[in-house]
Amino acid sequence: MRLRLQRAGQKAGPAPRMGSHIHFDGRRMKVTEPPEPEFWAWLTLAGWRECRFSGDRRRYVNLPENAFKRLASRQSASREEYYHQLMDRSSP
Repeated sequence: MRLRLQRAGQKAGPAPRMGSHIHFDGRRMKVTEPPEPEFWAWLTLAGWRECRFSGDRRRYVNLPENAFKRLASRQSASREEYYHQLMDRSSP
């Protein structure tokens, strides 16, 4: 009867503003600088979305304050390596 249906994933929206948070898979990261379009596209392909709910009661593991800036400043190969290190260290 398929009473439970799989929900579609949340659509990627416009780039988040500075000071907001983005989340993925139980992790949350603060946006500490305006993201470049290429970097935001890379994050959305990885599954990151902006936290848009003011009353969000989910529990997150907060990534270090400088994580967003460090990811944004790296080139693609170095970015992937740092991203995987960051995600491994912060498993929920």
